[in-house]
Amino acid sequence: MTSRNTGDTAWVLEPILQVPHVVAAVMLTRDGLVTGYTDALSQPSAERVAAITSTVQGRAGPRRRRSPTGRRPRCARSSSSPTTATC
Repeated sequence: MTSRNTGDTAWVLEPILQVPHVVAAVMLTRDGLVTGYTDALSQPSAERVAAITSTVQGRAGPRRRRSPTGRRPRCARSSSSPTTATC
């Protein structure tokens, strides 16, 4: 199986297919664009998998706490430790 997109990504995807029970693989950019996929997937399927993966990664990443008004909360310094702040 080889990659079906511009650029040769087969060298990255081929070893993944050697893992038991893996039937397809997709390589994507940080923002969810497909850079390669295996023959087991069509282009629309690869793009759908990339979109889902990108969304899950985005939701799982670090998030800044915001107050209900949308403003960042003020941090309170601890009186016992000047280097510790609670936000």
